[in-house]
Amino acid sequence: MVWSPLWLGTTFLFGLLGAMYAFMLKSDTWLASQAFLVRDEATGAVMRLGRFESQTQMKASQETILEMSKNHQVVRDALVALGPEIGVFSWLGKSNFPSNLMVQDYATNAISVHAPKGTEFGVSEVIYLDTKLSTPDRAVQFNKYLCDALEERLRQVRKSRADSIIAELTHARDSARIAQTSVTKRLQEMELKAGL
Repeated sequence: MVWSPLWLGTTFLFGLLGAMYAFMLKSDTWLASQAFLVRDEATGAVMRLGRFESQTQMKASQETILEMSKNHQVVRDALVALGPEIGVFSWLGKSNFPSNLMVQDYATNAISVHAPKGTEFGVSEVIYLDTKLSTPDRAVQFNKYLCDALEERLRQVRKSRADSIIAELTHARDSARIAQTSVTKRLQEMELKAGL
């Protein structure tokens, strides 16, 4: 009986702290998930119908999607499209939305790309892009905007690769033409000297 006020006081204090955390500080986290079917349509041969030549190529392609989904510009574009969260203090950060720290936080904590059922990349053509936010609607919208920004960024990467290949092939063609012209000219000079 001597210690009962201490027990009651401690129980009340920790109960109050727990209730304050649950109702005031803790926020729910909602997950939105989007499945991707990764195919080799851009560089694949017609006979393979979009299939990768090896699991290594498929894994590399999926890991590229993982890296690009957390790319600073991709996350920033998705956050700009999403807009700031409406709340009591939302007007404070509108001028600098999204901040670099916020983009980094979202890339680290709110976005994940994984293979299905805990398998590793390269085993299945399907991968999932998950986004975690405070409301279900914002989680779904952020996932959509992130997918759009990711698709645009991957399109730019593919275009850059194609432009690089075109530049290489154009340079090789021009070098071959110069070499052909030079050899043809020498052959004509040899023919003239031989009297043909």
